[in-house]
Amino acid sequence: MFSFVWVTREQSRREFGEILRQIEYNFRRSCNIGQNHYWTNFVRNTGISRVLMLYDHNEWTGFVAIKEGFQCFPDAKESGAAECTDTNPSWYIELICAHSDGGIKGRGTAMIEEVTKAAQRFGMRFITLSALPYVIMWYYQLGFRLTLDVACSEPSELEQLAQLMRDKLKRFRSDQEAFEDEDFVNFLRRAVAYGLGAKRLKYKNASTGCDSVNKPEDCAGDGIYMTLCIPEKTFEIQDQDRLDSFMNWVSTSTMPREEFQLPVGMDTD
Repeated sequence: MFSFVWVTREQSRREFGEILRQIEYNFRRSCNIGQNHYWTNFVRNTGISRVLMLYDHNEWTGFVAIKEGFQCFPDAKESGAAECTDTNPSWYIELICAHSDGGIKGRGTAMIEEVTKAAQRFGMRFITLSALPYVIMWYYQLGFRLTLDVACSEPSELEQLAQLMRDKLKRFRSDQEAFEDEDFVNFLRRAVAYGLGAKRLKYKNASTGCDSVNKPEDCAGDGIYMTLCIPEKTFEIQDQDRLDSFMNWVSTSTMPREEFQLPVGMDTD
């Protein structure tokens, strides 16, 4: 039986910092992220403002770490890229993880549902994240879409490719397995070309490091940006430049036809 506890940085900065350290200690192996620099940055990340703690029969078995306000939009100056700001009615899932005993199945869905309900209570209009390739279709099942649109409409090309993946029941156990699937590689290649690769997200005018000279796995390997529009919420675009840039973004005739040659057998550390 699942139960939830929310903790926020506002409640107590010292207590919140300790919870982030406990996450590293308790979930590092389950999260399958072993790099020391990642966890150092995670614990020090002052942008993480709240954490959902999931308990399964009174045992802490999962969590969601959230940054408030972070959301990305089509870059008006560079086609195929995105510009991100942190003052939006949005919750960004920095990390979601559960212990592997029994798998994330059930727990992951329960956590996303709880985050969605809480975000709606707090007046949020969007939940965003950067999904690792092998779990993109899992998030898709939960309502997330491959889009920078505030109405959560996907470019028709990505919508059709996603439907193809669903029809073929594409499920993967790892990113390496996902990169070995030709259809899914093409799906990722096009998502990156629309500016949805995590390393094409620009924040405070600084790119995170993916352009045409980078290895293609660098562009998709850190995640693909996805958006969930919270039900019964609307959002008017008041910035005409942002509206214009979005219209250019969704038009396949103006999109760059980049072809990233994702490797068939990508080695992972």
